Amino acid sequence: MGARLDALFVEFAGHLPPEGSMGQPVDAADLLTDAGFVDLREDRAEVAVYFPDGETLWRWVMSHGYRAFVEDLPAVHRREFRARVLALGSDDRILRRTTGVWSGRKPC
Repeated sequence: MGARLDALFVEFAGHLPPEGSMGQPVDAADLLTDAGFVDLREDRAEVAVYFPDGETLWRWVMSHGYRAFVEDLPAVHRREFRARVLALGSDDRILRRTTGVWSGRKPC
């Protein structure tokens, strides 16, 4: 399901208005370095989340960092995006995600 959800975000990103509330991507290593951390390390964490239906998937999308993307879409595209996310929950219902987990130390 993850690849299909990602593909939807890519497809609908073209409908986002310039200067929307999505902001700019950040570089975690730069932020941590600028804050004085050293010996930075990025590990990977993997999770598999089961969604019993499309509505549960939609609630997850809206509560896990995607709300600004959805709310920035023009209304007609927002409705279509929601309908297509709801349809994703009808077959493969496991969303697998990998993310970086940063660690470092701050010298005294």
